[in-house]
Amino acid sequence: MVLTFIRELKQVWDRQHLNWCIVVTRQIFNRFFRQMTAQYSNIYIRNLGASPVELGVVNSVSGIGSSIISLPLGYLQDNFSLRKIYIFGIALLSLVPFFFAIATRGVLDL
Repeated sequence: MVLTFIRELKQVWDRQHLNWCIVVTRQIFNRFFRQMTAQYSNIYIRNLGASPVELGVVNSVSGIGSSIISLPLGYLQDNFSLRKIYIFGIALLSLVPFFFAIATRGVLDL
């Protein structure tokens, strides 16, 4: 049964275009490394001096922000090409290291 599932999974993978395989592989590694460090974010925030209540506020604001962002993204996915949205998202993500590189002082230095 397991061997049949793996064989069928390989057949599906072999039928896909190279671009799709690259995107899926990238997403697998991206999620793996993001989830590996995400569990330590609460510890990091506590070590910065946040109380348990402040930590809860940070997590709540993060959830609210994700909900607010997901509404227009759902609309955009329904009305525009997913490829264009994906490329735009990659461009936005590439700006983050750029802003870190040109920053003259850190947030804690304010």
